[in-house]
Amino acid sequence: MTKADRAAKIAAAAPKRRGPGPAVIVALLVVAALIVVGVWQVSSGSQDSQSTVNSAGVPKGGDANGGLNAFPGVKLADGAPKVEVFTDFQCPFCGHLAKFNGEAMNKLAKEGKIQLVEHHMKFLDENMHRGEKGPSHAAANAAYCAADEGVYPQVAHGIFVNQPEVEGQGFPDDLFTKLAQGAGVKGEALDRFEKCVSKKKYVDYVKKSDEMSARMQVTSTPAVRINGKDVAKEDMSQLVSAANTFETVLAKY
Repeated sequence: MTKADRAAKIAAAAPKRRGPGPAVIVALLVVAALIVVGVWQVSSGSQDSQSTVNSAGVPKGGDANGGLNAFPGVKLADGAPKVEVFTDFQCPFCGHLAKFNGEAMNKLAKEGKIQLVEHHMKFLDENMHRGEKGPSHAAANAAYCAADEGVYPQVAHGIFVNQPEVEGQGFPDDLFTKLAQGAGVKGEALDRFEKCVSKKKYVDYVKKSDEMSARMQVTSTPAVRINGKDVAKEDMSQLVSAANTFETVLAKY
């Protein structure tokens, strides 16, 4: 289902040398260079570790392309393919993909057999003129908040399973909290999650995910890429209509 389809449906010198001689100058430059490199390595290492955990404005598992590693702590098997999934939480066929093959994807990712990276788009909010207050923004933000608490797969899957029957109808106010609680989030962690949701902490990351997906020439949802190759339409049809067919499709790519 393309963006256009949905729109129809619901309406970025010195002549004399002074000071030390050439050998000394070279030595000093080498030392200075080493110091700069050392400082850069310390700084870079610190930034990498922070971005892996949770940099400001980036949920745990987030990447430079607006994607989210669904299982960031899992060690990948040698040759594990990268599977990228592009969805909008309001998209009905995205819901079908999650219902029929979401758990199969999560299982392989949890075992380190694939690297599962998910991109959540929000263009249905734009088509319905809802902006940041729309359901797509809210659901994606909640999923990213769940990532910070280590329960992203459960919450994201739960959102898809609980899609409203009509696009644009929105999700129940307490759905995100109930899903987090069902995944074991409680106490201070639950308070943190609810604040993240209510404050829309990751709304800018939702926008980034949508923008980067467009730059990656994703024109419809759901879309799946395996090692950078688009899954063909006939295979996508299978993924959104037949349970536990993901491994069969994966073997083709």
